Amino acid sequence: MGLDAVVYCDCVEKGRLRIPHPWPHLLYIFKNGRPEIRSQNEDKIDLHDAWMEGNPCKHPELMVEGCHLGNIAFIDFIREAVGRVTKAPGRDFPVVWNKVIYNSCHTGDYLKLPQVHKLKEEVRRLRAIDFAEAGLKAREVKYVKDFLAKLVKASLRIGKPIAF
Repeated sequence: MGLDAVVYCDCVEKGRLRIPHPWPHLLYIFKNGRPEIRSQNEDKIDLHDAWMEGNPCKHPELMVEGCHLGNIAFIDFIREAVGRVTKAPGRDFPVVWNKVIYNSCHTGDYLKLPQVHKLKEEVRRLRAIDFAEAGLKAREVKYVKDFLAKLVKASLRIGKPIAF
């Protein structure tokens, strides 16, 4: 178990599908950016899921960017490291602290675009911190300095949320 994050593509919205959805009139974009289906029918839901997994556009499973941020122990470790390099992590890094690494295995939530803009600034400030003094190894320091940067860039480029 761990923490994953993704930015879904905008191919449904822009009509760039190679494989049409089996029920386009039931397809909609959920608040987290993921294409969903308005149906309680298990067969339709299964076919929707198969459509998602079948790469209906150029992005695997309709994801423009996605990554495994870390397992439970690593996210807790990062949280401890951020807590060691700042006296008030919730104030200094409110999105990272309260929306991203607040729990090492949260799912189903997402960052809206205004939060992603704030996260971009927080990531920039995180990159300026010397985490080696907080006990992180060089590889871990690089990871922290690159923390979420690709997701932020993808989210802002296409205007969609970051989903967890």
